[in-house]
Amino acid sequence: MANQLKAEQLKKQRDKITRQIAIWLVLTIVMGGLTFMNLLPFIKWVAIFCAIYTMVMIGTWLGLTRTIKKNLK
Repeated sequence: MANQLKAEQLKKQRDKITRQIAIWLVLTIVMGGLTFMNLLPFIKWVAIFCAIYTMVMIGTWLGLTRTIKKNLK
C-alpha cells in the first residue's frame, strides 16, 4: 500500500516535470533560433543554459520513471 502511494506521488511529480520539459524544450528552440539571428550577444548563453537545464530535467524524468517502475514491482 505504501509503495502504491509513493508511486502515485512520483507519477504526479513526473507529470509536472514532463510539462516543464516541454516548456524548456520550446524555450531552447526559440533561443537557438534567436542565436542564429545574432540579435543580442548574450542570447547564446541563454540558449546554452536552456539546453543544459532541459538535459537535467530529462535526466530527472528518467530517474523518476525508473523509480516508479521499481516501486510497482
